[in-house]
Amino acid sequence: AAAEEVIRHGENGLKAPPEDEAAFIAQAVSLAPSTALQQRLGAAAAARAAQLSWDAIIDSFEQVLLRLAQPQLAPDKQPDWSSAAASVDQGSPPCRAA
Repeated sequence: AAAEEVIRHGENGLKAPPEDEAAFIAQAVSLAPSTALQQRLGAAAAARAAQLSWDAIIDSFEQVLLRLAQPQLAPDKQPDWSSAAASVDQGSPPCRAA
């Protein structure tokens, strides 16, 4: 993934416009004295990187496939359970397996 898509300025990293050396240096200078900011950005960057690992991508893809493999009934094709509920309400004997 491109850095532009992954890095969120101030959340999991710092960004400067391409070809803007002064902005890049300003970001580095602002980060250098702040251990707390370094740790916060570093932890957020590590968490984001974990979301982009092959294991995470495969898990996400697997979940999509499992969801797609489940049969889906259109709302107008849903089973009508009202007759089954009525027979239970009338005290009919339970079904038995053969």
